[in-house]
Amino acid sequence: MRHLIQTLLSFSLVIGLSNSISAQDYDHCVEKIGSNWGEVCEKCEYYKEGFKRSFEETYQVTFQNVCGETVELKVAMQEKDLTWRIFPIKVLDPEQTFTGFACKGSGKYMFWVRGLDDREIILPSDRDIITEYR
Repeated sequence: MRHLIQTLLSFSLVIGLSNSISAQDYDHCVEKIGSNWGEVCEKCEYYKEGFKRSFEETYQVTFQNVCGETVELKVAMQEKDLTWRIFPIKVLDPEQTFTGFACKGSGKYMFWVRGLDDREIILPSDRDIITEYR
């Protein structure tokens, strides 16, 4: 009987550990697959020399879900003035991509990942990002 209880406790511990590991095991699911400076970005409206639109300082990063599960992604791209362009949480299906941008980029970015509808992992709010990463 004692052996059965120890076995059940060990099994419960293993299940508990595997659940907590899987709850936080999504960071590897999203990878940066490319970045570009100076690409056309329709959402950026900066002009040089009068009315000529400029994309020289535009910085774009493309992320891809490389796992077989759907994940939620939050991205922040830093502008040259050190403010953050923060994107709403994006749901990425397997192999799906998302491109974040900064119109006058510094070249820095951050991203956070969690499993779809995972409520154990709390993604930072926009306010958290703005205040903690100045």
